[in-house]
Amino acid sequence: MIQIVCALHCEAKPLIELLELKKDHTSAKFDLFQSNDVQLIISGVGKLRSAIATTFLIQRTSETRRTVLFNIGVCGSAHPGDSIGQLFLVHKVTDHATQRSYFSDLLLEHPVEEAPLETFDQPVTGEAPTTDLHLVDMEAAGFFEAASIFLAPNQIYVLKIVSDHLECLKFDKQFVTGLVANQLDAIRAILFAQKAALPHPTDEVLTEADYRLIYGLRQNLRLTETQLHQVVLQAKAYKIRFQQELDVLHPFTTRTIHHKSERRAILEEIRERLGAV
Repeated sequence: MIQIVCALHCEAKPLIELLELKKDHTSAKFDLFQSNDVQLIISGVGKLRSAIATTFLIQRTSETRRTVLFNIGVCGSAHPGDSIGQLFLVHKVTDHATQRSYFSDLLLEHPVEEAPLETFDQPVTGEAPTTDLHLVDMEAAGFFEAASIFLAPNQIYVLKIVSDHLECLKFDKQFVTGLVANQLDAIRAILFAQKAALPHPTDEVLTEADYRLIYGLRQNLRLTETQLHQVVLQAKAYKIRFQQELDVLHPFTTRTIHHKSERRAILEEIRERLGAV
């Protein structure tokens, strides 16, 4: 399943037409469009709305291990050298308010330039607030934070098209629609390439429920990507060796940490539990 979150209908319109999506009239909370293997939701502007819409969309599928999720829309750029209409694949999203960062695992080669993006609570106009700023928007951090609860980093992507260089311009819906329409070939190629790269369920030792359990641990224990990967490998080895479910991990879902040393101790305990019946 390919799932797409757009903030505005004018951003989504070319994608809806390209992918031949039909409106789901059973969705009262959000504008939702779908086909057999693609779903697109319009979140509205801002981190909170994006996070809520992202959660709503992900929970509409039970096949999360075969899902790729994209946030697609326009953004501002603090780099005058970036062309208006230029498409970027974002490799790092930072929430300006919290300074928390999120990273996509960009596993496939692609022709699109990569860049970091920072999400702000208000529109950024005029001089960039920091010297290292590149792309800016108002949704991606909320999207990524919500998506990370359910999906792995190689399932979450942000595609942004430069609409301005932080000038205070009158918003033009037709202009935005045109920017997205001009990048449809590149966007479509990335959508389906990333979906094809996901492992087939029959190749997986871990079930959907197993991954939900492990990603719950990641959220609760604030695991790094390396630590998460280690737990996944340990869980797979446990199931192959002992042919048992991961019930030994359930007690850790209610554990909380306050210091890195506590996390290290819990990870060692998890390793020991997965190493013996």
